[in-house]
Amino acid sequence: MPIFQWSAKTKSGEVRSGEMDAATKDAVEQRLRAQQLAPQKVKKKATALAFKMPSRRTCTSKRSSAPSSSTSNPARPSPTRCRDTPRCSTR
Repeated sequence: MPIFQWSAKTKSGEVRSGEMDAATKDAVEQRLRAQQLAPQKVKKKATALAFKMPSRRTCTSKRSSAPSSSTSNPARPSPTRCRDTPRCSTR
């Protein structure tokens, strides 16, 4: 059942407000009148959207940023582009 936020005036002119579970806006207004309140504003409360964002994949590869040399050095690999993820910083 949706929740409605409302504000209403008492017979003495005092403004009251609150929230109420009801099927429709008309049902809320009817309940308020039954409590001797004059409805001023009744609106459906916004609901929080519940969705999960996809996790952001990060590159876990350890790529070297050393410039490539003409001689191959096994201790220092030549830089290569990472193709693991589209947002990899070593691209």
